[in-house]
Amino acid sequence: MLVLTRRNGESIVIGENVKVNILEVRGDQVRIGIDAPRNVVVHRGEVYEAIQRANRDAVQSVPDMQSLTTLLKNEQANALCTDSQEKGMKKTKNHTEKA
Repeated sequence: MLVLTRRNGESIVIGENVKVNILEVRGDQVRIGIDAPRNVVVHRGEVYEAIQRANRDAVQSVPDMQSLTTLLKNEQANALCTDSQEKGMKKTKNHTEKA
């Protein structure tokens, strides 16, 4: 880890296109400004950790590939049954209206 000391109005440059500006030092708090291109994601440390934790939890909750395949097949079969039933009901309704 690189440790630097900066004062109000000073900055740190990271790479060619990220600049961290020291805006204010008040007690034990430091206000910083970050100039970075829009494609560079910037988060506070605790927000970044929460995002990572949520991503890990989401991945762990995804069933294995076999379970997903079975679920998909069941959904497709249910959709086919529903379509067939609806078509049958339309035919019955049309037949009843003609009689």
